[in-house]
Amino acid sequence: EIHGEHFLSAISKSQCSAVVMASWYDSDGQVNLHTAASYRFGIVQYFLKHAYRIDVSDEPSMKYTDHLFAKVTWYGKHPRENHFPDPIRVVTTLFETEGPASFIPVSRIANRCAIANNQYIQFDYGEDCVCVVCPLVKHSLLNVLAFTIMYNFQLICILC
Repeated sequence: EIHGEHFLSAISKSQCSAVVMASWYDSDGQVNLHTAASYRFGIVQYFLKHAYRIDVSDEPSMKYTDHLFAKVTWYGKHPRENHFPDPIRVVTTLFETEGPASFIPVSRIANRCAIANNQYIQFDYGEDCVCVVCPLVKHSLLNVLAFTIMYNFQLICILC
């Protein structure tokens, strides 16, 4: 549980239940704290806790500090990511190359997401196989709407 919300990883459950929206790195895959305003979507592979000891010179005891990180595999950006109305986004079925930005502080995770994998969508340049994601709002009836939209989206794509 992080910030009052229960997050899962691909190891603990399934990849679909581990999809998150986070603000952490820029378009070239490098960690960038100054321009991390755009959100990216990825799958949390696992969580890790880093504990370290702080020696305080004027105190006889040591202090310990914990940091929680998530190992995330990021979906690639799609050129038509805004094809659907907010908050639904389109991402590629391919993943970004792993690098330093694959490990993020859990505080950078904004939301869990519902996802429809491997959907064939007609774009202005032709048909493309993509993933469609929708952020979930903590403790909200909007989540029911998001799951309904994603479920209906998958049914519509199957019927087409």
